[in-house]
Amino acid sequence: MSCLILVMLLKAAAIPAALASCGLLLLSVQDSAYSGPKVKAEITQHFSLYFVAVMLRLSSWSFLIFFWLGMAGALIGFSLLQVSVRELNFTALMASAGLMILLGCGFQFCYRLLIKPGAILITSSYSMARLIPLWRRLSISRLRWVALLFVGSCCWLAWQTSLLLADVALSYILLCCLLALPVLIAYWPALCFPARCWPVAAGQQAKMNVITLGCDTLRADCLGIDGCERQLSPAIDTLAKHSCYYSRCYTPIPRTAPSLASWFTGTYPDKHGVKTNFVSDETAKLKVSDLASELGRAGYQTAVFTDWTGSDFKKMAMGFDKIQAPDDQWNLKYLLRQGPKHFRMLLALFSQNRLFKRCLPELYYLPGVPLNQAVTQDVCHWLACERKPDQPFFLNMFIGATHPPFSCEYPYYSAYGSAEYLGNSKFGMCKLNEPEDIIRSQKEPESAFDLSQILHLYDGCVRCFDDQVRRIKQQLDQLGLTENTLLVIYSDHGIDFFERNCWGQGNDIFGTASARVPLLIFDPRQPQPEYNQQLCSSVDLMPSLLSLLDLPIPTSVQGRVLQQHIEQSCVYYETGLWLAPPPAMPEQHLRYPELTELLEIPDKQTGTLAIKLQYQLAVEQARDKMLLHQDWALARLAMNSGYQYQLYNFVSDPSFTTNLASQHPELVNKLQSML
Repeated sequence: MSCLILVMLLKAAAIPAALASCGLLLLSVQDSAYSGPKVKAEITQHFSLYFVAVMLRLSSWSFLIFFWLGMAGALIGFSLLQVSVRELNFTALMASAGLMILLGCGFQFCYRLLIKPGAILITSSYSMARLIPLWRRLSISRLRWVALLFVGSCCWLAWQTSLLLADVALSYILLCCLLALPVLIAYWPALCFPARCWPVAAGQQAKMNVITLGCDTLRADCLGIDGCERQLSPAIDTLAKHSCYYSRCYTPIPRTAPSLASWFTGTYPDKHGVKTNFVSDETAKLKVSDLASELGRAGYQTAVFTDWTGSDFKKMAMGFDKIQAPDDQWNLKYLLRQGPKHFRMLLALFSQNRLFKRCLPELYYLPGVPLNQAVTQDVCHWLACERKPDQPFFLNMFIGATHPPFSCEYPYYSAYGSAEYLGNSKFGMCKLNEPEDIIRSQKEPESAFDLSQILHLYDGCVRCFDDQVRRIKQQLDQLGLTENTLLVIYSDHGIDFFERNCWGQGNDIFGTASARVPLLIFDPRQPQPEYNQQLCSSVDLMPSLLSLLDLPIPTSVQGRVLQQHIEQSCVYYETGLWLAPPPAMPEQHLRYPELTELLEIPDKQTGTLAIKLQYQLAVEQARDKMLLHQDWALARLAMNSGYQYQLYNFVSDPSFTTNLASQHPELVNKLQSML
């Protein structure tokens, strides 16, 4: 292909690409609100130059996407001109490039709307109800046929063009291959860089392996083993037939960062120091021993795989050798790098691949966009290809399948919902696009939500996580690792669905929907099923696993070994940091400002968001606490007039409706001293 033709093709692709990216930039300048909680203007002004650099970076990536599509369109136009009139027309080439940009973005939009509608729900301001007629016309087979027809037509055109241009056929084919190279790198890396896989017989290792599989916001009562009759967790329920399930396990603070720190250090939040999701860089450096570090010192290979919900594993490190996780989500620089909503909308259509995962991880790990199947695939690949066959391993997977906005991949988001529902929560819970929407929704009553549809969405999310567990268990079976691997199912916290007139995690101390978490331990050496109803806490996991592995338990650990069946005297949990006062909160309750007023950036160099020092004491004083002892629950409410204590029998009264404090004053005093 002559240089003149090549230059013409490049110009024909570059002009519409430049126009499209400039238009996107102008829209973003007009509406430059970044994702995540907002902080005061004087703080954001400090990062103005950083934001300009971000805009240029995102504009460049947008241009590259448009240019790649435009180049494909220009080549198609060139081939059509050669096959039909055998003349070149620059205007026709540019029109073909522009049309290809529109068609390419349109196809990706339709593909995301069907496969991952969360990418559109979270990044756009569209009324999702208006997209339902388009969604109904989409199907996997139709999209596949469109793609196959397009690729087949392009191949036929390329073949015909190469026959007509015999003298430059090699150059033309090379250009087509170069255009296809980014797709190969993004979606089929295994074709280019195959890896070795090896099965390992269980008897070859003296030490047991450990796999912990966690799901953000998974309620324990949605599992069949816990009494759920909706058949949402067949794989976990099957595993439970050979496992020990702890039905009364609680997390100290039903928020992600505090809960994960307690799970993997065996200590309570007052000791490890992480009491909210918004902690400084110094606080995130845990001063206590963690499970991964202990196993690493014992010769284990350690790795963690997660999606956007597990950035705390990277922030707190926790001793893992391999950490496949996003950077801290509560960081202003990270949030700025995600860009304004128009850039997020476009790039989210193309970012769910390995190329963007490496080059633009902020868009790959976009909050609310599901990555459940992708993370599971990475876990299975690590087990088959990357682990060391002569070394035991500790592998942790943590995904946000059941996290708001409850928009899982196809077909889970529509598996349980009514086909007659045509509202904005068709594909995921609406009103969660922007931080202001999330904060506002925390104050709204049940009537403001399509709760029935949201519960159907949540059921699909539970089934999605169960299928990921099934895939990993099948991989263990195929590799011969099942009989030599401890397998744990856990969650950081549950969620309230207006059981007491509020929704979310850890906003209400009454009830157990947020604080009670699933804990299932599969030990192939003890395959008898056990349904254990002793009170326990997430801090008990680390010492229990170390005991099963015959490893010493660090002195910093506050949990106990569950296998010893020693009845724990009490378990406690407390409310988390609320984004806004929930509707169920009494008027006389201690309060503090909403989230946007609480946050600051102590270190402008790192950009980490943290609670202002002046409000930290107020946040701690306003926490409600609950102590569980035998069948009794003592609630301590932080009121303006001082602490108020209420007593409930949470076995006979799980909804916490009858306060028995006046009838059992001695028991209240006893539990009060324990709390």
